[in-house]
Amino acid sequence: MKKIAYLIPVLLLFIINACEIDNSGCTDPDAINFDGSAEVESNNCKYEGRLTLWYAEASTDLFSEYNIHSLRFYVNNELIDSTSSTLFFTSAPLCEAELAVSTTQDLDQLKEKDFTIKVVDEEEDIVWEYSIEFIANACKVFELKEKDMYPYLVN
Repeated sequence: MKKIAYLIPVLLLFIINACEIDNSGCTDPDAINFDGSAEVESNNCKYEGRLTLWYAEASTDLFSEYNIHSLRFYVNNELIDSTSSTLFFTSAPLCEAELAVSTTQDLDQLKEKDFTIKVVDEEEDIVWEYSIEFIANACKVFELKEKDMYPYLVN
């Protein structure tokens, strides 16, 4: 009987520990997997960054001069969009505006990460190439500038 009396508290302690709720999770509100009910950081937060690209009318004038009709947009060598070279904006569009070239990229567990942005014409000639930093839970609107075009276009 004494053995059972000692065994009951141990068994109860085991049951209580087994039923404890795990309150760990991502506690960073900038993360895509943020858990508002988490009390303990689990170090598994995941982040995304967004980017919208645009160019002004001066660029389309050069495209016309060089007989460029379409553009393809790449992030780290992965095609994200293609457009007509005649599409331009008179001022910076809102993030993810209709007709703008926009992308969302996985930053994994980083809050900032650099990506290579490359724009090519229909002949596979590079028109623009940049390294752009994506920031967690933010959208960057980035102008592709005429002065940054590859030399064969601006000379």
